[in-house]
Amino acid sequence: MDNKIINKNRLIRRRRIFLIRRIILLFLIFVIFLLVLINSPLFNIKYINIVGNKLLSADYVKQELNILYNKNILFYSIEQNLSVLRQNKYVDGVMYKKIFPNKLDIIIEEKKVDYYIPYNNSFYILDSNLRLVDVRDYIEDLDIMEIKGIDFSGNLNIGDQLLKDGSRELDWIRSISDLLELNKTNVKFDYVDLTDIHNVIIGYKNIIIKIGKNSDLRQKFNIVINTINSNEGYSKMTGYIDVRTKNHPIISIQ
Repeated sequence: MDNKIINKNRLIRRRRIFLIRRIILLFLIFVIFLLVLINSPLFNIKYINIVGNKLLSADYVKQELNILYNKNILFYSIEQNLSVLRQNKYVDGVMYKKIFPNKLDIIIEEKKVDYYIPYNNSFYILDSNLRLVDVRDYIEDLDIMEIKGIDFSGNLNIGDQLLKDGSRELDWIRSISDLLELNKTNVKFDYVDLTDIHNVIIGYKNIIIKIGKNSDLRQKFNIVINTINSNEGYSKMTGYIDVRTKNHPIISIQ
């Protein structure tokens, strides 16, 4: 009886030892596997794709994130390197997406920048609420409209709003911004003139567009865009499109 108990205890101990050895072996295999993953070039970031950028060039973003290249996509902290982009004046938010084994998507949400005002050889860049986003000495890389007819002395700090909420000029600007967001055509307007708030003018190359009052704007813009798109030659012509009475537009272009 005692021998049976002793043999049974020995068997239990052997099984425990075998189980412990197996666990240790599996742990070592797991550690080795992790080390291989960490050091394997297969999972090093080779490609960075930029999504959602209009104001920022892809080359600029990639240069700012240059440190990410050849870092391990599984274990390297990508988040900590995105702060440099989040500090950019034109950026509202940045996210990323890993695409295995070695690609990274950088998803940028930019501020809505629609306008500029030239002053003293500088360009004051404004968002759709006329808050100052930036002051630059060039705008060639920005697809934005000039604002004319508003008193401006250059006394504006980054983040300040040019006009107070409730002003008719600001209501105009916000309405135009909404329509610009809907415009998916190649027609890009050059300026908006708010000198006379009841007879607002918008410029397209050498064509003056007489909008008039802030009513039925969407229909008026549709008429203007459809008119311009109806003749490719209009982009090289001079004249005006009068949609102040949207049901009876007047077109004089030559």
